[in-house]
Amino acid sequence: CDLSLLPSIKDMADQLQWIAGTFKGDGCGTYPTIKSPFEYEEEVSFEQVPGKPIFFYRQKTWKKGDPSAAMHAESGYLRVGPPAGGPGKAQFVMSQITGLTEVCEGTADGELVHVKSKALGRVSTAKDPAVADIVREIRKTETGIKYKVSMGTSTHAEVVTHLEATLARQ
Repeated sequence: CDLSLLPSIKDMADQLQWIAGTFKGDGCGTYPTIKSPFEYEEEVSFEQVPGKPIFFYRQKTWKKGDPSAAMHAESGYLRVGPPAGGPGKAQFVMSQITGLTEVCEGTADGELVHVKSKALGRVSTAKDPAVADIVREIRKTETGIKYKVSMGTSTHAEVVTHLEATLARQ
């Protein structure tokens, strides 16, 4: 047991407390292969695993103004600090209802989580085009978080913004 890691674990968990909680708000999406931009409402939660710099992540979206019209959902874990490879490091692993899985790595600090896909998995029945690359940014704001998801696909390799939302702490 390497006890020298304990201060770093506590420091990283403390530094990322801004992301712990439930957030709700509006988002918009676009992509070169989508005919027109779309709007949605969203709820995201990050729940810290007690005593660890790991956060359980849940996300769901629905058509703007109609909570019964589900659009998307995903869940997974955000790992920061020593479990992710050291201070300032982040790993985000998640699964989407579309049949896509993501393993992303990058950085995390007191203001920003920035990760890029390292591996993507996909079930055989997932619809095309296949996601080829993903970049996620989650930024601290005065009232919650703001995020951006950018991606490249099998038909549009350039990584461009797909989703953006501003969410208020609940």
